[in-house]
Amino acid sequence: MTDALSTSAGACLRHPRLHGDLVAFVTEDDLWLAPLDGGAAARPPRGLGRMRGCS
Repeated sequence: MTDALSTSAGACLRHPRLHGDLVAFVTEDDLWLAPLDGGAAARPPRGLGRMRGCS
């Protein structure tokens, strides 16, 4: 898996990670989740988790 992907709309999806049936990614410094089988991406509820590996 690469560290960054570009979409046809020009968005840069960074740090994609798989978790169960979801893919998590960062775009414009926001965390998003999307189902692997397709569908709309959504931001998780605030406070759901914490970012790791940030300096």
